[in-house]
Amino acid sequence: MNVLKTLIVAIFGLSLYACSIGSARHWDVQDGLVLDATTQNPIEGAIVVARWQGWISALVDSRSVCYHVETARSGADGRFRIEKWTKLPGKVHHEGIELSVYKAGYRYVSSKDEFYYLEQDTRSADQRLDYLFNVAVKCDLNAENQKKLLVLYTAIYDEAQRIAETKQ
Repeated sequence: MNVLKTLIVAIFGLSLYACSIGSARHWDVQDGLVLDATTQNPIEGAIVVARWQGWISALVDSRSVCYHVETARSGADGRFRIEKWTKLPGKVHHEGIELSVYKAGYRYVSSKDEFYYLEQDTRSADQRLDYLFNVAVKCDLNAENQKKLLVLYTAIYDEAQRIAETKQ
């Protein structure tokens, strides 16, 4: 009988622990440094996009969602900071935060810890346009996320327009 009680208590305790993980309501500040991969110099004015990723479970199926977006620009020292965000929509289970970095004329190379490396993109105009098409961040586009992504989409559009004009 003691074994059964111990097992029930253990299962109950584990289920409470699992619920506490899924219901966390905040995530730490996201900060880092954007550097040129070749020179190791800081890159000023890079647009950093943080996407809060999660999943929604349903009776038969579940799906991944991007449910929140924040953006920042790197300063003269290459540093950026995105403040923590503390809201989790109703049925969304938090999975993680994904960061992406964009700067006109550069392409993303890699990241390690809080360092994000870009290199100047010397490929052809057509290859750069393909890159710009694929670099656009995708997220569930509620009005708040659309407004926050506008700075990124405007910068991508402006660069694509300059490239198209030089091709003519």
